[in-house]
Amino acid sequence: MKIDRRAAVLGLGALALGISTHAADNDFPNHPVRIVVPFPAGSSPDMAARHVARVLGDTWKQPVLVDNKPGADSLIGTQDVIRSKPDGHTILLTISQVLTNPLLRRTANYDMFAHLRSVTGISTASFFLAVPASSPATNLKQYLDVAKQRDVSFGTLGPGWSGDMSMVALERQAGVQLRRIPYKGTNEIVIALGRGDIDSALLPYNTAQSGADKIRLIGTMGRERFKLLPAIATFDESGVTGLARPSWLGLFAPARTPNDVVQKISRDVNAALRNTEVTQYFDSVAFAPFITTPEEFDLFVRDDYRFYGAIVKTNNIKLD
Repeated sequence: MKIDRRAAVLGLGALALGISTHAADNDFPNHPVRIVVPFPAGSSPDMAARHVARVLGDTWKQPVLVDNKPGADSLIGTQDVIRSKPDGHTILLTISQVLTNPLLRRTANYDMFAHLRSVTGISTASFFLAVPASSPATNLKQYLDVAKQRDVSFGTLGPGWSGDMSMVALERQAGVQLRRIPYKGTNEIVIALGRGDIDSALLPYNTAQSGADKIRLIGTMGRERFKLLPAIATFDESGVTGLARPSWLGLFAPARTPNDVVQKISRDVNAALRNTEVTQYFDSVAFAPFITTPEEFDLFVRDDYRFYGAIVKTNNIKLD
């Protein structure tokens, strides 16, 4: 029997590639994994990362370390991951600010889709508009009426933060202008709001609850009313439309991270999101697990990128 030597070589090559891919998948991780969180310890991204990391450590039989790198509107931590070796051992857990920074800043020095790749979602949550308990505003309409009459301040994580971008759209639609006060984390915003240092903020439910006796929630950006607070109307119901987008946490890797490693991280993180410890924590802070494949998460990220890109273009927003 004659053997086609070229076909045999190609066949052996394909077999070797299959073995190599499988081995790479099985070999990851082969040393400690670092989850970079570009926000302070105790923040919502940090707490979610620590719960997921504990489960992943058990699954991978390797330490999974949460490395907080706050600062420069999350750019310090993001750029650290971009510069890291693309082998899956350094990954980024962050918010949608990762999308808006390159839209707003030339000095961000990265392209969202050239330098990072989407791995999986982590969680989603609705934003609530919060004011001090002493505020005269008890709903969104009253808040906007006050903002039309006097200076109203707004606590923010920075101009690239999704909450800040949504408030830009609110300002344009409602014909108001808010004075921004920057903070490094949402916990700091809650403290400032409770003291009356600022007039308002957009906060996820769990963060707002930490100051429940000193602040008041007067509207939700969710697509529907929050089941735990059914009396609070949505922005849409209050006449401010088109802003119903969730706050989210997601996982990213350096762009050249091998696909088989990305797929493994995604599968294992999704399994962690179904773990009882993680689901109980998410329930306690009103997070919804955001279980996706890398491909599904990438489509979601690109849609958000277009949404915020339109806000930047329409309002001609540039930070440098």
